[in-house]
Amino acid sequence: MTGEAVTPRWEGRTARPLGDSFTFLVAGYGSGPPYGLHCFVWDGRSWRGDQLAQVDHLSALAAHPTAPVVYGVSGNPDGGWLHAWDTSLAPVSDIGTPIPVGREPCHVAVDDSGTWVAVTNYGSGSIAVVPLARDGTFAGSPTVLALDGSGPDARQESSHPHQAVFHDGHLCVPDLGADVVRLVDVCVEDGGALALSERRTLAVPPGTGPRHLVVLPDNRFALSGELTSSVMLLDDDDDGSGSGHCAIISSTDRSVGPIRNYPGDIRRSEDGRTIYVANRGLDTIAAFTVLGAHLTPLVEVAAGVQWPQHQHVVGDRLFVAGRESSNVVALSIGAHGLGAAKLQFDCPGASWLQPI
Repeated sequence: MTGEAVTPRWEGRTARPLGDSFTFLVAGYGSGPPYGLHCFVWDGRSWRGDQLAQVDHLSALAAHPTAPVVYGVSGNPDGGWLHAWDTSLAPVSDIGTPIPVGREPCHVAVDDSGTWVAVTNYGSGSIAVVPLARDGTFAGSPTVLALDGSGPDARQESSHPHQAVFHDGHLCVPDLGADVVRLVDVCVEDGGALALSERRTLAVPPGTGPRHLVVLPDNRFALSGELTSSVMLLDDDDDGSGSGHCAIISSTDRSVGPIRNYPGDIRRSEDGRTIYVANRGLDTIAAFTVLGAHLTPLVEVAAGVQWPQHQHVVGDRLFVAGRESSNVVALSIGAHGLGAAKLQFDCPGASWLQPI
């Protein structure tokens, strides 16, 4: 979908109804002119959008909490880069030169104070953290923490972190290659140097391949297991033992012929009572109810896209980006689960949704 240039509108990022206007930045994953950073605006009646920057293999986005800046990561097995764009201008402008961060970066996150931006490097098995200035520009070079570990699956020959979430003073890092969630401290040492240190790890069953997590209101994690087609609850037992415990609650693999399922992104309702898991392969969205120590299957519906790579909850709708079908759909959220997917707009390689 193309059209006239869009001026992104800087608004709060809390979940809210679409109303008269809403803006998504979308990462379009692929190589060539159609792919990169796109912007789509809902004007109360329809979506209009345009490509803002051509970037090969742009995989994820994150917004600064106060400044009109959005960060993105792009790369391949040979290298990867952290980008920053000023979204207050039309067209958007690059803020400085992209920073090399590691191989195959797959996730980017900004802390709530806007002090640091963290990049997860799947290929090089590392976390890179870059300090930020008040205006959201880069304020130094990356500090990198190399990770190690492995698992029984063929894809677990080494550490493969897949996400980094700032929570409770540290980074929570699901490591698909090592079957752990790492809790990493980010601090400034005497003299001003940035330091990253692993506080402890929370183990999951061998071969799980933890990919994405979401923090629940009681500080537990709901976690997707990509290699075992599973979803689980994981406690952060902060007792100094360096261990946690997890329970595999339910498999989202419904034995649909020869299709192998790869659960990926996971989201939660605002009250934390429901989680939504994107199933790549089966191309479904599975909703689970959080009941104490258990996850109870609520509903599983067609995602309406091929390879649902990312999700975002906005008010009473769950938006889903389909990387292989190059489109974005919305499913209504109700007391009894999810409604049918409805096409919102087309976007080449749609892989990440970032409201602004």
